[in-house]
Amino acid sequence: MKKLFFAIEFIIVALFLLLPPVIFRPEAADVKITLTPLVFFSLAAALFLYFFNKNYFGTSVSENVNSIKKVSVLTISFGLLIITSVLFTTIQEFVLKDNAALSVIPQNAVEWILAIITLAAGSVYEESLYRYFVPEFLLFYFENKFKVFFEAAGVLLFALAHLYLGAAGFLNALICGIILRVCYKKTNDLWANCLIHFLYNSLILTGAAVF
Repeated sequence: MKKLFFAIEFIIVALFLLLPPVIFRPEAADVKITLTPLVFFSLAAALFLYFFNKNYFGTSVSENVNSIKKVSVLTISFGLLIITSVLFTTIQEFVLKDNAALSVIPQNAVEWILAIITLAAGSVYEESLYRYFVPEFLLFYFENKFKVFFEAAGVLLFALAHLYLGAAGFLNALICGIILRVCYKKTNDLWANCLIHFLYNSLILTGAAVF
């Protein structure tokens, strides 16, 4: 009965959270990072998914991760995210000749504040959905069978949600999804993942505005 309940939950999440970004892809130039009702809905959904399921979906990582190891993993992961972004940005601009914009750059202080809040909410949403709920649900529901495929599922869905950024954006999200998932598995700290994800997105937005 419990598995049936979780299966229904997963179907609802798939219909309302996982499929829409894949099916209804916006034009990259039309994406503006600002607060909308959808941002608040996404954040509420993400927090619900995490807090409602955290007592059921276990992880293979000890709850007590050495703080020095955690900081090291987070630092290395953040550095890898930046290297990956630089690599694929270079490929996108100079090899593919694709200038698909990440977003409309904020034009004033108010827009910057709204953009930062949106990026923070988006980081919590994506980490809760793609790094926690999807792989952990599948591993829990199928009792850790087919681990490789279920780990790949979360990464692939995350990348597909960024397909509107073009081929380079898709590949960048694919690699970054792997990095962030490994980071979560090593630290068992979703909020630390949210932090480096937020810092990464903020740095990318700032870099786009400066350069």
